[in-house]
Amino acid sequence: MITLAAGAAGVVASRNLRHITAYFVIVSVGTLLAVISTFQTQALAAAIVYLPHTTFVTAALFLITDMIARQRPNAGARLIPDHPVSQQTLLGLLFTGAAIAIAGLPPLSGFFAKVMMLLSVHTLFGGAWIWVFILAGGALGLIALGRAGTIVFWKTLPTEKTEQKSHPIYCHTYGHTLPALALLGISPLLVLFGHPMAQFADTIASQLTEPFAYITAVLGPDHAALLFESTGGL
Repeated sequence: MITLAAGAAGVVASRNLRHITAYFVIVSVGTLLAVISTFQTQALAAAIVYLPHTTFVTAALFLITDMIARQRPNAGARLIPDHPVSQQTLLGLLFTGAAIAIAGLPPLSGFFAKVMMLLSVHTLFGGAWIWVFILAGGALGLIALGRAGTIVFWKTLPTEKTEQKSHPIYCHTYGHTLPALALLGISPLLVLFGHPMAQFADTIASQLTEPFAYITAVLGPDHAALLFESTGGL
């Protein structure tokens, strides 16, 4: 929870879009650690569902941040007013989608993964603290991304038409936009295939918390029984 709080503080305090994205990685790690540390099967399953979501969405936000920085000639990724980006509609939509996903808002996968994690720990000792830290981290992240989007897309400096023509455009090629779209597209896919994903996560979590069946398959029943007896249980 300290890791989660430190990451959330970094997200709010940063004045650079790249730094904000990097601190979201720390927030995600803290969230996973807080849930996994309960050592409960349901909590582990929820963390397994959350892991691919946060990995792919954060990667998409890094790519989108890079595209935004390349189209701001003076400010780059710094959150200060600059001339409008060349592809304001495209980058605005991409940034909004990434912000919704990484903040854990519906209808994307972050919302359902966080709900699973919160429900899996609400009856445990310290579960209330995990709720507070996860929800507060998500709220602070949403505030930071909203502030960043406002500065990048709304609080822009006036630009003459001649300057707009000479403004460099880096993201018209599919090579820049398709990777970000592909990574963001994984989030709704995780929602569409949420049931089989949850079943798969439950199976993995059960094997992690009750490894005797796996040990038996690898070592054989005789060696597994001896190991089980010598360790007093697994």
